[in-house]
Amino acid sequence: MRDTLMEWLNKFGGPIMLAMLGATVQCLRGEWHGWRNFIVSNAMAAFGAIVVMSILPHYVPLDVSAGVAGIVGYSGGSLIDAVLVRARKEIEETGKGGD
Repeated sequence: MRDTLMEWLNKFGGPIMLAMLGATVQCLRGEWHGWRNFIVSNAMAAFGAIVVMSILPHYVPLDVSAGVAGIVGYSGGSLIDAVLVRARKEIEETGKGGD
């Protein structure tokens, strides 16, 4: 158990901290929305880092994956919103909707 925990910390510890740093910077740069928002933002950044580090190291170097984890933590939900807006625009232009 101890070896697997240390392996997990070696793989995910740095990127999680980087993502949480990004979320903290994003929270402190803008308007303060309270501690609840701060904690949820950091929790979501940590989750995003785990997802990124579970997928990307198979395709790109570990350092690049950690950098992407930091970007995900900083961007938070705005990255997802941008992708959804782009997908909606693409669907409207091509007319390939679900109706």
